[in-house]
Amino acid sequence: MLYAKWEAATTVFTLNSDNEISGVSGIPADGKITIPATVNGVKVKGIASYAFQWNSELVSVTVADEITSFGVSCFRYCTNLESVQLSDAITVFPDGMFDGCGKLESLRFPSSLVEMRSDALCGTALKEVILPSKVRSIWNYVFKDCADLKSIDLANVTSLGEGVFRNCVSLTEITIPDSVKEIGGNNMFNGCTSLDVIDFPDTPLAVKNTFLDNTAYYNNPDNWGNGVLYLNKHLICVNEDFSAVSDYSVKAGTVCIAETAFSMSKNVGNLKTLTLPDGLIRISKSAFTYCDKLSSVNIPDSVRYVGEKAFYGTALYKTGETNYLGNWLLSYKAGTSDTQVTIKEGTVGIADGQLLSNSAKITSVSLPDSLKYIGANNFDNFLSLTSISLPAGLVSIGDNAFRSCKQLQSLDLSKCTNLESIGSYAFSFCVGVTRFYVPASVKVLGEGVFNRIPGVVVDFETEEADIPSGFDENWAFTYESVPVVVNWGVAKS
Repeated sequence: MLYAKWEAATTVFTLNSDNEISGVSGIPADGKITIPATVNGVKVKGIASYAFQWNSELVSVTVADEITSFGVSCFRYCTNLESVQLSDAITVFPDGMFDGCGKLESLRFPSSLVEMRSDALCGTALKEVILPSKVRSIWNYVFKDCADLKSIDLANVTSLGEGVFRNCVSLTEITIPDSVKEIGGNNMFNGCTSLDVIDFPDTPLAVKNTFLDNTAYYNNPDNWGNGVLYLNKHLICVNEDFSAVSDYSVKAGTVCIAETAFSMSKNVGNLKTLTLPDGLIRISKSAFTYCDKLSSVNIPDSVRYVGEKAFYGTALYKTGETNYLGNWLLSYKAGTSDTQVTIKEGTVGIADGQLLSNSAKITSVSLPDSLKYIGANNFDNFLSLTSISLPAGLVSIGDNAFRSCKQLQSLDLSKCTNLESIGSYAFSFCVGVTRFYVPASVKVLGEGVFNRIPGVVVDFETEEADIPSGFDENWAFTYESVPVVVNWGVAKS
């Protein structure tokens, strides 16, 4: 360890072997310090994890502009810290950065900020938050227990983690921007007892049935109709007033049914017939699991996603069998000696979830020309699969759809001119496919799509200058030492 005195003050900063500040002594009586860019001529590379944790002397901190790297929980439980000035070059708030800083009221968010990780601002005294335009990802519990938070502008955020605003008791209204594409986990607003106005996107977001628990919106009887809670165009959950209902028509205009919305509840024990509206897009995971009397459901043509086990345990589903609901394949049974999977013509979509648990013998899959939607994990771990032809009318490929199809020799996307989206890690570990062609129709590309394919080459019909906004910034991420090789503006052969 190197102990050095900053020449302009009596404060002594400790540097670790990586030249990160790992501690401080000699804090002035007023609790104000400036963290310098150099210590006795040594360039500071960042602030180490837990560097100032539990320091009750700090009241105000100014960080040199040159310092842009911060370790986890670096200011955690600095219980008297009131204000912080940070460099405009910082891109990430690490986990627990200001967790438990109960007096932290003044914090200017760097314009360069892209990501705030779990618990970064948990339990702070922030009253108003206006996020910079570059912030994209807010991880779990970032603003949890911020009891004084009254307003927040989420700008262009694209993903929100679990319990982000839990126990923000002063928050009365919030706008979830249209830029949000992912809302993860349960209880995002649990304990927001004053929150009664929520402006929510029209696009189908896979929220869970506990999304609004213990909020003023949830507790307002005016927001419930016949025992069903809606938020904008999302059906969230049911309560005890639904328990006598046997026939139900989902409200016109609904685009999404939340995860486990009707699932495993005594409140749905009499539900037999369900009518879904035209325009519905998403039926989320386990939406109707164990609604054991449910025997009649229509699937509108507008539906693009059916979640894993959405109808498992209903009268519509036979365990261990091939199950269809309308033109959607929910499960598939293969014979013990089968080496081929054949999905019948007319099938429009495959529900999320691995199609077969006993997929080791399957060497080929035949998909119908009618197929538009391949769900998440459908062909994951089909280790012997060598042959599959994708239909020209395919619209979407879900997360992990072909992950670990290690014997697959080719996957031709060039004829899929209607293909709009490819989910995260869709082709991860497809080590036999050395080259992909991505047509210009693809507007959404998830994280790590081509992960763990050594030396893979990806040809895009799209020009580099026209990369769609729906491409995840980490679409080319791979754990391999050899990066993904990319060619732009490649014409179809």
